Amino acid sequence: FFLAVPTLVGASVLKFQDAVPYLTNENATLLAAGWLMSFFIGVVAIKGFIRIVSTRGFTGFGVYRILFAILAVAAFYKP
Repeated sequence: FFLAVPTLVGASVLKFQDAVPYLTNENATLLAAGWLMSFFIGVVAIKGFIRIVSTRGFTGFGVYRILFAILAVAAFYKP
């Protein structure tokens, strides 16, 4: 996870450079609000995940991911 952070920051900077000419005060305000909300929701989600894993372990998470993968493959599989 932590190894992906520099890559994500770099990609965000490149995308932001492309968007700068189109930013207005209203767009910048909406962009800042969206960034702040996604940051806080991400922090809450990570804290919740860490709390669940520290109390219950990875078994439930592993089972959930395997079942979800099976459902996703079944839903999108076209012979």
